[in-house]
Amino acid sequence: MSPPLSPPSPPVELGEAEGFGDARIDRLVVEPLAGAWEAALRDRGVRLSDRALRFRGELGLPNDRPIVMSGHQPGVWHPGILAKHMGVEAASRRWDAAGAWVVVDQDEVASWNVAYPAVARGERGVERLVRGVVKAEGFVGRDVPALRASAIRLGDVNASPATASVRAGLQGIRGAIERRAGAANAAEQMAGAARELMAIGTGGPSAATGTSDVSDTVRWFMASAIARTGLFAGLIERMRRDARACADAYNAAVARTVVEGVGVQMLISREDGAAELPLWRVGSAMGSRRERVYADMLGSAGEGELLPRGLMMSGVLRLAGCELFVHGLGGGGPRGYDRVTERWFEYWLGAEEGRLAPVATVSATGWLGLPEWEGRVASDADVAAAVWRRHHARHDPKMLGDEAGAVEKGRLLREIEALHGRGERSARAFRAMHDGLASVREGRTGEMNRYEGEVEGARARRAQLDVVQERSWPFALYEEWQMTELRSELEKRMGGE
Repeated sequence: MSPPLSPPSPPVELGEAEGFGDARIDRLVVEPLAGAWEAALRDRGVRLSDRALRFRGELGLPNDRPIVMSGHQPGVWHPGILAKHMGVEAASRRWDAAGAWVVVDQDEVASWNVAYPAVARGERGVERLVRGVVKAEGFVGRDVPALRASAIRLGDVNASPATASVRAGLQGIRGAIERRAGAANAAEQMAGAARELMAIGTGGPSAATGTSDVSDTVRWFMASAIARTGLFAGLIERMRRDARACADAYNAAVARTVVEGVGVQMLISREDGAAELPLWRVGSAMGSRRERVYADMLGSAGEGELLPRGLMMSGVLRLAGCELFVHGLGGGGPRGYDRVTERWFEYWLGAEEGRLAPVATVSATGWLGLPEWEGRVASDADVAAAVWRRHHARHDPKMLGDEAGAVEKGRLLREIEALHGRGERSARAFRAMHDGLASVREGRTGEMNRYEGEVEGARARRAQLDVVQERSWPFALYEEWQMTELRSELEKRMGGE
């Protein structure tokens, strides 16, 4: 396994704010410390293997400098993913490295669905803070056609963006997607839209000029391009010769690695014993859906139809594509899912041949800023209290304003207690008490409706709390100064100041 670069550094809490509704980037994680990043980039960058030189050349990546790499599925990501890209940019500039970003285009993701905070007008004109969605049918991927602008629609016609920055961000997202309706596929369309939005809305090198691309510091490429490399073909041939060795090594790595968060599933053989492999098969026709790959399918797959799944992709890229790979909280760290990849490649290829580039971790979260809603939310305790009051109001006439009913209930309770809850007299008293309570409720429907309304209101305000406290909105919805602050802090963490 690749040794850890260094002990993790503590997260940085950014920005002072009076309440949780105030706009700010509030948490930045960069692990390990900058010195370990520099050491990793200088360590392997000076002795590239022939395998790495060929692989990088086939992907269009430079081979004259060390490479720091990251990536994600195409989309307008939350600040944590954006922070990875900014981290790659900062590290590249700081240590004269090349930055690379892999667009995971072989996955099928619902990137068209863009969540945003919205204000909806409900019954009696009452405004509610809700989670709106701009969406379109289908997935984003290499084998999905680009989306026409007419297919994009708001999820709730009665909801409007909660702030000016959200409204502007949604318009920017839609415009960036529309301008790429002629892209070769949906993945390239969404990736291009993200690049444009990053260039003009995150305080980067292109922001001042309004150009429509991110800095040349980071080279973007599609993950499906890996399938056309000699290294990938060689690993497929190795699977063809001994699929069971690959699958067994993979499953052993899964079994022996503790992973937090999203778990890694084992490869499951078919009933006939054919080993499942960490690949997707996707037909050459546009619109083809991906399918799992088993050992007996390797010989029949057409050129370019076999694509790497997640761990296979990161393993190949860390094997020969970079000196340092930047993950988020899920993949990085001592219990990130890519620790499985390290063990798998070691078990499968051997400790030396399967040695992977080390991993760093970058992530961030940010409050969008909805202070006007801060006093219009409820906690779980508030909801529980409202539910308690509604429940007890059904059994306590006094809570419904019926003093006589409360006295009668007390009398019947004492009678039941005196009879020790046994016999027909006790049963009659018990029935009489509940009949009396039902009668009180029927006569006090207004009061009961008030308690019911308290529960509904508390639950609605609790839902608003989730929206106010959400810290992972698409980055284009945030104020530009927030993204600029994030970039500046990352530069500081890399020692650029």
